[in-house]
Order: sequence, then C-alpha cells, then structure tokens
Amino acid sequence: NNIIPSVGTLNYVDTETEYDMEVPGDTEAISFQVITADPEATVSGNERTVLQSGLNIITITITGSDGEIKNIHIFVTKKSSVSAVTLDKERIIIGVGEQLSVDYQFTPADTDYTDVTWTSADSQTASVAANGLITGVKPGITTITITSDANSEATDTLEVEVINKKLINNTYTIVRKTDEPNAEKEYVYTQVHGISIADFVSTFDNKMELVHIYDSTGVEIDKTSTSGLGSGMEITLELDNTTLDRLLIIIKGDSNGDGLITAPDIATMNDVVLGNDDTWFSKVVTDVNCDDNTTAVDNGIVSNVVLGNSDNIKEQVS
Repeated sequence: NNIIPSVGTLNYVDTETEYDMEVPGDTEAISFQVITADPEATVSGNERTVLQSGLNIITITITGSDGEIKNIHIFVTKKSSVSAVTLDKERIIIGVGEQLSVDYQFTPADTDYTDVTWTSADSQTASVAANGLITGVKPGITTITITSDANSEATDTLEVEVINKKLINNTYTIVRKTDEPNAEKEYVYTQVHGISIADFVSTFDNKMELVHIYDSTGVEIDKTSTSGLGSGMEITLELDNTTLDRLLIIIKGDSNGDGLITAPDIATMNDVVLGNDDTWFSKVVTDVNCDDNTTAVDNGIVSNVVLGNSDNIKEQVS
C-alpha cells in the first residue's frame, strides 16, 4: 500500500491514519495516488482538491472488497505565498558614513516566505548589507532594491541620497572641537578680507540648498549676496528644520565684523595685547598669524593692511 501526493512528500506507513505535510505557497491544488494491495478496493477523497492558505484537512476513504473501511486524514498546510513587499519609505537622505535601516511589510502579512535580497544600484554611493543596513559612502543619489526570494515580482525600491552632514571646505580652514577643545564654538576662518558672501558660500562642498548664512544677530542673509563677509556671521547646514552643522565665521583681523581691516580693529587688538579684552572671540580674531597668541607681531601685520602697505593678512603670513 502507498499514498503518493501530487505535490510534496508524504511518508506513508500502513499502521498510521493521520499525516502532516506542507506544500509551497504557489500550490493551487493537490491530489493523491492511492495504491492498495486489494485490487477490488475503492478509493474516494483523493481527487484534486483546491488548497487554501494555511491548514487543509483531506480525508481519503479506502473501502476494501470485504467491506472494511479505512479513513486516512491528511493535514496539508499550504504556506502563505508573498505577493508584494513594500518599503516604509520612498526616499531617504543619509550622511556619508551614516547607517540606516528601513522597515518593510509583506502582502499578505502572514506570509511564510520572509527571506529577501537587498541590492544597490551604485554601492560606491550607498551600500546595503544582507540584513538591509544601508551605509552612505559618498555624496550622490542611488537606488536600493528589496526583492522577495520567493517571488521575484514582489519588489520595491528606495531612493537614497547621500550628503555630507558636516560643512566641508577645502579653501578656508575649519576648526573643530577636536582641533581646539577649549574653543567656545567651531569656526571657519580666512586671512583674506573683502570676500563676498556668495563667493564664500560657493567654496563649500555641500548641497547648496542645505547651506544657510546668518548675520551676527541671527538674521538669515541671502547666500547669493555680493555684500561683504564679516566676522561673527555664521554658516549652517540645515535639513528638515534641523541644524546638522554650524560654524562661526572669522576673518582674521576683522574684530568689528564689517569685513574690513581698519583702525577700530587695531584698537581691539591693542586691548587683547594689553590684557584688557580676554574674550575668546577677540583673541581668535586678533591672532592673525595663527600662533595661538596675540602679540605685537599680529599688531604689525594688521597695521600694514590699515596703512596700505599690504593688501591683506594672508600675503604677510604665507
């Protein structure tokens, strides 16, 4: 005797009357070939049966030529197939070096097939691990795809934009807390005065729509302005109403924030040299040769600019 299913495996034993078996989620129906030692026996219940997801109970009845009846119950579990996989987001922005995971759901939610494969269209921009962890590699935009291993048509995509979440500048010097632990603020400085706001902003290697600039009172300034840049202004990097990075702007020698080097700036420098002004800002601005001290040497450099003996500070300290 034997019972052979059209799909899956059933280990038939003559003495058993109940069996459990599983079939894949894409199985539409099942039937059973019943082989009996009694050639005159009749069989019913083994015909094609359409399966529902989950548990299906099939009873096969074998009636021997002597009238003996044997009922065999087969509990067929049809795994829940997956028809779609959907990511919770359509687009994300992450920083270089930042890692982020995105949630996803299956349709139906109770599918037995939960294995997926992740791929990146450009792993040099953003990579994705087997567990779906996305890592920003370099600024740019790429697409991350999730696909069900059980159904290649069950797939979804995510646009990933990678940005620098810190202000980046290769023209001017940025000083972070890691560089100067005692600094009251992180800042960017130049030893050249007379720079326009627009020219200054254009030197940053960041997504320009995220860059903002403010005057010393906190009022935002048009970043395309041709007006002069002054000490005490701030440049920020903002995303979704969150400030990602902020730098104080310092033009060496420009103590009063007008962007120029004039007699009032020399007065401030004298106060620092004499110890009458020991504020952090004044000491950083007046240290024009960047030796961590404000001395007569700095005073002489600034005086040369005020007197017209030099065009700017940078050419004297280069």
